[in-house]
Amino acid sequence: MNRWLGIPIFLGAIYLMFTIAINLGGIFIDFFDILLGALLVDQTTELMTSAALPGWLIVIVADGLGGGIQLVATFIPVIGFLFLCLSIMEDSGYLARAAFVVDRLMISIGLPGSAFVPLIVGFGCNVPSVMASRSLARENDRLMTIAMAPFMSCGARLTVYALFAAAFFENSGQNLVFLLYLLGIAMAIFTGWIFRKQIFDGRISPSFHEMPAYHIPIFRNIMLTTWFRLKSFIFRAGKTIVAVVVCLSFLNSLGTDQSFGNENTEKSLLSVIGKSITPVFKPMGLTVDNWPATVGLFTGIFAKEAVVGTLDALYSGAERTQNMNLSDSVAAA
Repeated sequence: MNRWLGIPIFLGAIYLMFTIAINLGGIFIDFFDILLGALLVDQTTELMTSAALPGWLIVIVADGLGGGIQLVATFIPVIGFLFLCLSIMEDSGYLARAAFVVDRLMISIGLPGSAFVPLIVGFGCNVPSVMASRSLARENDRLMTIAMAPFMSCGARLTVYALFAAAFFENSGQNLVFLLYLLGIAMAIFTGWIFRKQIFDGRISPSFHEMPAYHIPIFRNIMLTTWFRLKSFIFRAGKTIVAVVVCLSFLNSLGTDQSFGNENTEKSLLSVIGKSITPVFKPMGLTVDNWPATVGLFTGIFAKEAVVGTLDALYSGAERTQNMNLSDSVAAA
């Protein structure tokens, strides 16, 4: 509530949240990855091979479904700790007070402090963030909040951030993720300022905040809130990721000579598709040799969480033959 320390304390709390999510959550990633990889991919492949089932079915069930579920499971620690920290701040009464702390900042771009709550929801998912904007009284405030919400980095983006942070910034991944979140917040504020100056009038709606007393969070409430949010994310993102991994694993197994069971990614049908669309992304510095990144960007247009699923499907060969995890494979590429 302090006029000068309120925002630094809020930023410190957010930084601590990402430090816990990335560092503490990262400890458990290998456990989920190795366990489910052995059960759903390796064991399933052995059982189906011993049963003399067709290769295309093994690819779909073991590499596609099994590999997709394995990948989704590796998100659980990081996303789970993120939602746990958010639940603690929410149940303790801090988030409600944080809305008051940033009230002056929100007013500077023409929004009431109450618009802060829908934007914070965007850290979990942008869709409920947009839906939560309906609580704002004025239509202009709702439209501005909706325009700003996509810049708030959601849980699906966190999975992408965490992957590349682990691949290229192993010892300071939380700093990179924190900066990316701050960049998103800055872009949201800039977008709101442009909308207010160029499109909407300068009137500001009065803001009223309910100020609950600080209290020790209730364990049951925290765990239930975390569980419901985590379950919602897993089922929502999981469906997309598993479907993408199944499709790409199948295309990656189809050779350019129309054979099936191709183990050379460079001679797969998927590589032909990837290389054909790579010139579109040439201004970004992508070359034909790095076509897997092109495919990842393309699938990411439809769903952010699909990027990780795409890279997992394309680098799965290196992961198995060289005993590397996904972040190591991305770094090596």
